[in-house]
Amino acid sequence: MKEDFCETCSSTLKLTLTSNSPHYGRLDCPRCGFRGFAKNPNSPRNTGTKLLRTGNRLTVEKIQKFHDYKEPFCFFCLRLKNQLGIRETLTADHILELRNSNDEENYDRIGNGQILCSACHKLKLWVTTYMNEHVEGKRKDDTKKL
Repeated sequence: MKEDFCETCSSTLKLTLTSNSPHYGRLDCPRCGFRGFAKNPNSPRNTGTKLLRTGNRLTVEKIQKFHDYKEPFCFFCLRLKNQLGIRETLTADHILELRNSNDEENYDRIGNGQILCSACHKLKLWVTTYMNEHVEGKRKDDTKKL
């Protein structure tokens, strides 16, 4: 949604700053009524930081096409989409985490993508967090004691 004009009727939106709300401002259309909330232009989350990527976005379809698979499936548990549970879905995931990339290596590419079901994706994130924060943290503490 553009913050200048209403998408429905093209009227100029009115911005009202909110003080007792987690939102920066409220956007109202004089014809349609409430249209949503405005982003804070001064917030670092709304500027072009590394974490807010605008470039290559991995999708299940892009990864499926890259590997030339007829049907998408979870690379970990090998279940097809029709074999997933009611609230499960297939998701695109980076094999090597983007936060570990540097200027020499770009991990934001299709070859670094994999398809995971939502259950396996949660498992991967839990194991990664456990290893990085718990095990590696203990190793750092042990080396400090020596």
